[in-house]
Amino acid sequence: MFHKKVAKVIDTIPLSNDTISRRNGNLAENVKATLISDIKSTKFSLQMDESTDVAGLAILMVIVRYPYLDSFHEDLLLRKTLPTTTTGTEIFILLDEFFAENGILWDICVDVCTNGAKAMTGKMSGTIAKIKGKSKG
Repeated sequence: MFHKKVAKVIDTIPLSNDTISRRNGNLAENVKATLISDIKSTKFSLQMDESTDVAGLAILMVIVRYPYLDSFHEDLLLRKTLPTTTTGTEIFILLDEFFAENGILWDICVDVCTNGAKAMTGKMSGTIAKIKGKSKG
C-alpha cells in the first residue's frame, strides 16, 4: 500500500503489545470521559438488562439515552459482572457506586427501562424503587 521508503519509516515506530494496550486504554478512558461529560450536562434515561453469559456469570448492561445536538444518542454506559446474587439491592449498589465515582447525579435521570425482572421492578427492594428513593424527581 505504501512505497518502500514510507514502509521503512513506519517499521521504525515502536508498537509493542504494551504500547498498543496502553493506547487502547487511553482511547477508552477518553470515550468514557466524553460520554460522562455529555450526560452530566443534560437529562438522560437508562435501559438496564441483567443476564447470564455462557460461563454462568451474571452481567449488568446499562445503556444511556440522552439528547445530543438535534437528536438522541444511545451509548453503553456500564457493563459489569454482578456478584453472586442479582438482587435489586446489588444491582443498585453497582449503579450507585458508578454514579458516585463519576459525579453523576440521580436527579437528572428521568426514566429507567428494564426487562421487567423482579430484581429490577420489585416494589420495595427492586432497583427502580431504590433509584426513585435516591432521586428527588
